[in-house]
Amino acid sequence: GGFLGDTRINFKYLLYNQGKGPGSRVFLGGGLLIPTSATLTESPWTKSNVMLPNGSEVETYTPHRHFYLSDGAYKMFAEIQFFKKRIKMPVFWGGSFSVEFPLEESDYGFKPSTRYELSMLALSGPLKNVKTNAPFKISSIGLNMTVGYAGHSEWNGVSTPNSKAMMYIPGLSILFASKAGTFGINIQRGYEEYLQEKVTDIEETNKVYAISLSY
Repeated sequence: GGFLGDTRINFKYLLYNQGKGPGSRVFLGGGLLIPTSATLTESPWTKSNVMLPNGSEVETYTPHRHFYLSDGAYKMFAEIQFFKKRIKMPVFWGGSFSVEFPLEESDYGFKPSTRYELSMLALSGPLKNVKTNAPFKISSIGLNMTVGYAGHSEWNGVSTPNSKAMMYIPGLSILFASKAGTFGINIQRGYEEYLQEKVTDIEETNKVYAISLSY
């Protein structure tokens, strides 16, 4: 059990920076992820024989929990970020690519997936032709897209069913300017597809909705 998630130690290096005005900015980063104790202590895919009231036996999964805050394994990660500021629309665009991989198994025999993630975004800048009588105005509209891939994970050296997956997360963001300051809203809709490789794999999909506010 526990209340806190993993600790992430992140180092970043500014490789290139256009100090003023339009130009490019490139960041390199990497670091270490230290796991917390709030992790699974046994494989949820372990099966055992259970006696039914009629005297027959069936093979079923042992009782287990699904929620956890950590994979329980130390990991390393690396990333590169590129952003460019322009005068013309889109006034700001860029993206990042990152990879995260485990250094070892957890204390309970779990080896997490290696994960890759590509994110892109673009911002329109001030919309001079959009007028409103509201006490605020739309200062920028942005589009973002994240594509993620997770490889196989393992429990005690055995590949975990349904661990290999693709994730697609398109999003829309809007910035508003007012006398009180600038605030924004970001809406995302995620699609996760598990890459079934065996007929015994469970058919499973996830749909994710996310809304965030900023000020």
